[in-house]
Amino acid sequence: MHKPIAYMPLSTYVEAVSDAAIIDALRFGAGLGLALRVTAFAADLPKPYAPMGDMAFDLSGWIDAAKAACAAETKRLRAVVTGAGLGAEFVYHTQMGALMQTAPAEARRYDLALLPWQKDAVTMRELAEALIFGAGRPTLLVPLGARPAPLTHLAIAWDGSAVAARAFNDALPLLEKGGQVLVLSAATAGSAAAQERADAISAALKARGYSATGMALPDSAAPLSDTLQDIAMARGAGLLAMGGFGHSRLRDFVLGGATTGILAQLKMPALLSH
Repeated sequence: MHKPIAYMPLSTYVEAVSDAAIIDALRFGAGLGLALRVTAFAADLPKPYAPMGDMAFDLSGWIDAAKAACAAETKRLRAVVTGAGLGAEFVYHTQMGALMQTAPAEARRYDLALLPWQKDAVTMRELAEALIFGAGRPTLLVPLGARPAPLTHLAIAWDGSAVAARAFNDALPLLEKGGQVLVLSAATAGSAAAQERADAISAALKARGYSATGMALPDSAAPLSDTLQDIAMARGAGLLAMGGFGHSRLRDFVLGGATTGILAQLKMPALLSH
């Protein structure tokens, strides 16, 4: 039987990702039954052509130092990944283009992307957006402290859009047999439409053999990202699946900027699809 492969791209030349963040993400992926592949990228920095010398700025020295730093970071990442004892494959290569284009292109070869999450890591947020909207594969974000375990309870953020449908269908194969599905639908003022949407998709899931419950989110002054995650965690969900684009408040939730919504306040593992 095919074992889904999770692809984790890491950079050796921008913000370093902590050992704990990498290990927690790898353990979470292993708990879901995923095979793990980690690719460490270094920029291809050729020796410059400088007919007048490096002048006041030692460009050659800077490039040599950058290459040495990449080599040291690669060594650290390899030790972290192999030391986790999860059988993760570790690959290293250089790239000519930017990481934000290279990683999504490489992610298309695998079943999903897996990213360790650090709240204040700007480059990691940019990489997440590049993967979500450019890879054509779901992206699983894992915060520090995520508990590794088989997925027995899945929460789905549902707005009726095509990308929301893709998100939950991407997440369902990760759910253990007999697991629970909680469908969360954003409320609209003075309308029962949210509950009706949640009930309709829950019924469809039940027809497919899943145990599902629909719930309209209560009106709240809190950001939708907080409400979704808080309710999902309170109900015992181990993963939140949602679309990376839509035609409701979920669109604003995901695309509201690199420092807002789930990309700024990730409280639980989240799988996003576009």
